[in-house]
Amino acid sequence: MKKGIVFLLTGLMAAAAQAVIIDTFDDTTLLEYTKSVMLEQSGVLALVFASPSGALQVSKPAGDDSAEQVLLLRDDYSLGIGETLRVDASVAGVTQYADFGIAVSAELDPVDAVWTSGTADARHDYLYMYIKGGSSGWGCLGFDGTTQVANSGYVTGQDLSVVTGLFIHRVSDTVFDVGYSTAAGDVVFRTLTVPSLSGSYNAIGFYGDIRNQVTYGDFDNFRIWSDLYRAHDPEPEDGATLAGTPIGLTGTVDLTLQWKAGVDETNPLQVNPAIQKHYVYLSKDQALTTTDPNLYYAGSVDQVSLTDANSLFVPDPVLNAGGHYLWMVEEGLDDGLGGVYGPGDPNNIMGPTWTFETVSITPVFLT
Repeated sequence: MKKGIVFLLTGLMAAAAQAVIIDTFDDTTLLEYTKSVMLEQSGVLALVFASPSGALQVSKPAGDDSAEQVLLLRDDYSLGIGETLRVDASVAGVTQYADFGIAVSAELDPVDAVWTSGTADARHDYLYMYIKGGSSGWGCLGFDGTTQVANSGYVTGQDLSVVTGLFIHRVSDTVFDVGYSTAAGDVVFRTLTVPSLSGSYNAIGFYGDIRNQVTYGDFDNFRIWSDLYRAHDPEPEDGATLAGTPIGLTGTVDLTLQWKAGVDETNPLQVNPAIQKHYVYLSKDQALTTTDPNLYYAGSVDQVSLTDANSLFVPDPVLNAGGHYLWMVEEGLDDGLGGVYGPGDPNNIMGPTWTFETVSITPVFLT
């Protein structure tokens, strides 16, 4: 096993992957978006979204401290199952009331709600994850039809300096993980279930609720990320046991690692054409070496076809029977100069860390 490159698992947890970039806000216009008032208390529509310097901000002028909850949505993108809506966040605590977040909705322009104290309003069929700048925290809110999702909520008194972004991950047709990102990785704040939105998430964008004079932000690099953009569908599957076939009584197994290459972001039916190689990493046998969970470079295979995503790698030397291993595939990308970025290059697409246990040759008596 080659050991020239080692990946620490703590570093892998925050490894970047490619994404479909929706907006970098460099053109300072928001023409692709539709502003939709969700709830207005005073009747004066004063909240403004803008990107004057390459990042999205939300603001409100002086003289209006009423509730004004607004969505800024676009419907040229949608959030599919297994996909994650993300935005980079650079925010701080402020003394004014300032909520700012990302949102998904069943409609581009949901029905406006009229403020009526003490009665239910008409908010429905959307959810959002937001930062509470005025009380240094974060929260989420969701509506299943016109019913507020029970596990919506928020916390205050948190350290906003650790937040590097917000995300909404679509787990299934009706289940969503919402949360925030830090340098150490993602933190799921709530899991929201919204049956009424089944199959109909047609708009994505932003949420704001500003009740005092303040300009708040910044958000940048609005994007959609998918597990399919990196190596996926491993075999043995993640967490598998009894993997491989014993090689006689040698204490080793015959096993081939298999996976599918990352798909093209613009055409999910084919492999990303920038992927030229697959770099494979394996840990030591964790059944024998529990103090070293790191991944070591084991070798590479070429990507030879845009239409065949299946890839395989045969470990050399062979693996132990009754062993416990971690492994990962890094997609080596075209460097634009006729070559390929080498293993460990930050331009490549790092895959997730998978685990499996090999079959044991120790007999088991079933009585």
